[in-house]
Amino acid sequence: MRYHNDGGYQRRLYFADKSSSALTFFPFTSETTIIHGAGHRSLAIEIERKYLVVGSSWRQSLKRACHIRQGYLTTGDAVSVRVRITDETTATLTVKSPKSGLSRFEFEQEIPLREGLTLMEMCNGNAIEKVRYDVEWAGCVWEIDDYRGRNHGLVVAEIELCDEAQSFRHPAWLGEEVTGVPQYHNTHLAIRPFQTWPEHVQTLEAVRT
Repeated sequence: MRYHNDGGYQRRLYFADKSSSALTFFPFTSETTIIHGAGHRSLAIEIERKYLVVGSSWRQSLKRACHIRQGYLTTGDAVSVRVRITDETTATLTVKSPKSGLSRFEFEQEIPLREGLTLMEMCNGNAIEKVRYDVEWAGCVWEIDDYRGRNHGLVVAEIELCDEAQSFRHPAWLGEEVTGVPQYHNTHLAIRPFQTWPEHVQTLEAVRT
């Protein structure tokens, strides 16, 4: 086992034993990466902030887009287990711990598409659909999620950070911050979609009251 810092957003722990189903969370910080062997499961510390999006001027800077379907084998505020299908060509299985501040542990493994589609069927409708756009602005890459289906009308922006204290410029299309607001978590949107919210609570101010 050795320590490694790759200088990027993802600080990862790799497990060599692919036959092991155990997942252990270690109390390391976002400054440290641990790599163990040649396995390609990864345990990362995810640090991100989420905002509502105002208007459509962000589309002038978009670089890439992909279609995402993701379903949840577990829901609620505890550990979440998610399967994601991207552009109907790739699948990943992700386990996320509850958040502590802006941070949480994230374990992600690419899986065969056929297995991903089977797991999606096991989600029993606890799923969301969205188009994700990468938008470059002021030296940062923002992920803009334009929700479809039962969450149509909701557009949010996420930015991943190197640490919780990192500062960044706010583009004009950035609205109110919804980091940590449960109603905007994908796990919640899967079981209580935006389109089912009464019209008078489809604002951040109303959600918080």
